[in-house]
Amino acid sequence: MDMKCDMSGAAAVIGTMYAIAKAKLPVYVVGLVPATDNRPDGNAQVPGDVITMYDGTTVEVLNTDAEGRLILAMHFLMQKNTNPNL
Repeated sequence: MDMKCDMSGAAAVIGTMYAIAKAKLPVYVVGLVPATDNRPDGNAQVPGDVITMYDGTTVEVLNTDAEGRLILAMHFLMQKNTNPNL
């Protein structure tokens, strides 16, 4: 899978949110799009770093290619606060 396919889920959410707004549907909708970039520099995470998640949980970075998994975990934590009506 390349990076253009990797963003297809986010594109679907953004497109859906746009269509709902454009149609002026009388609904309350929350669309969450976990997204990040990959910019290694002096402030980049390194193995051994400990980060604090949205709910206060701490996570040790063991693999610097895990940013997608880290933001997905953060997404699920944030999603718990949206109180969806299904």
